[in-house]
Amino acid sequence: MKIVLLNTDDSRGGAARAAIRLHRALLERGDASTLLVRRRTGLHDHVPGIVQASEQPDPPYARLVQEWYIDHRRTEASETIFSGGLFGVDVADHPAVLQADILNLHWVAGFLRPSGIGKLLNLNKPVLWTLHDQWPMTGGCHYTAGCRQFTEMCRPCPQLEGDEVGLVPAAFLDRLESFGSRITAVTPSDWLARQARASRIFRDARVEAIPNAVDHDVFRPLPKLPLRQKFGIPANQFVMLFACSAGFEKRKGIPLFRALLKEIGSEVFSLFVGWHTAESGKIPGQKHFGFVNDDALLCEIYNAADVLVHLASEDNLPNMPLEAMACGTPVLGLRNGGLPEIVDHQQSGLLTPAGDFVALVSAAQSLMHNSKLCASYGAAARGTVEKRFTRALQASRYAALYSKLAAPASGAAPPGRSHVAEKMYDLLAISAEWHLREELNALQEQNARLERRIRKLERNIGYRVVSGLANSVRNLGRALRGKSSGRS
Repeated sequence: MKIVLLNTDDSRGGAARAAIRLHRALLERGDASTLLVRRRTGLHDHVPGIVQASEQPDPPYARLVQEWYIDHRRTEASETIFSGGLFGVDVADHPAVLQADILNLHWVAGFLRPSGIGKLLNLNKPVLWTLHDQWPMTGGCHYTAGCRQFTEMCRPCPQLEGDEVGLVPAAFLDRLESFGSRITAVTPSDWLARQARASRIFRDARVEAIPNAVDHDVFRPLPKLPLRQKFGIPANQFVMLFACSAGFEKRKGIPLFRALLKEIGSEVFSLFVGWHTAESGKIPGQKHFGFVNDDALLCEIYNAADVLVHLASEDNLPNMPLEAMACGTPVLGLRNGGLPEIVDHQQSGLLTPAGDFVALVSAAQSLMHNSKLCASYGAAARGTVEKRFTRALQASRYAALYSKLAAPASGAAPPGRSHVAEKMYDLLAISAEWHLREELNALQEQNARLERRIRKLERNIGYRVVSGLANSVRNLGRALRGKSSGRS
């Protein structure tokens, strides 16, 4: 059986890490797996079977529409990723796709448009989509921030200040008409499976839950003290780790973590992993690693900490808690999303209700003041990974599902039909207007600054001229008085 996994790239973000792990696990089983990506980073060049799709760039106006129609209109509802599904490349004629027996989509935002997915379905091959977030079932947001419109129609979108063109409902209809029930959905968590089954797009589709795996041979327990010495972390201080891919996303919970640190005082040393996790200025008792894509380094960071703190308000089946648990590091988190499916409360970590800050503080303090409890939770966490989240177990579950899938039924929407494409001229016009308006505002501000500087220079020059004339008159007066007294 020839399997082709499709993901936007091969390394950046949790979905890419999950896809590369599944690809390697299938290869280890002896399956003919290929990972087809739009962007190849080179980080996994040692792994066979990774191929790149067309290097054709997005049209030059793609960034204009994304930035000025979408990004500049975001509300306070959420700061997570929002992808309009406007652009991508077609891979239906790619050699790997044509030779495949099974097509398994993963995170394909910026890679495949809904119409491109429709073309894959029309190849009469079984197609399944591993959902790493809610984007395949919405009109653009990757997490809904509690909005339930995806169960019927995404309109109006609470994450955008305005959508006069109707991009979001158009993108929703493109998804509904391009695949809908014709595609099998696989979710890493039961939580996301429930969202998919409730969605209008996937409610009539087959939905299966198969958890992600972790490389428990790579992520493993290591001696703590040498790592703390290596990173300059106090040997005897309680260390909390906050790890994510991008701290700017509101749902990741970094403001809540900072509030927790403020409440429990200076007894804690904190570590941060991820983009945009650092505040301005250096804060004592903290160390920031930035974005880390090196598994060996991540393993050392997990082992240097006493606990991983995961405070996302919405998440699927997050990789970093799994990786930390494989290292024997327990997890402190919120009882929502897919996290309760990883962490067994009071066995491999502690979970508190979302919104209960007092309970969160109490749980953190219980771990801080009981090193034996932490060690017990850490050992149980490692055992959980070894039993339930290995690559071999994940690959066998996927292989069993692949063997059961049939080709999709015919009846796709007419090729080339795209509600979003029909709105492209209006999208470009509005985006260009916003862009020019901001450029004009910037020029006007620049002009105002120049005028203020000119007025200041005029005042200074004027003062100097008047002052210079006055001094000249005074000097002339002194000279005349001196000559007059000399004659007398």
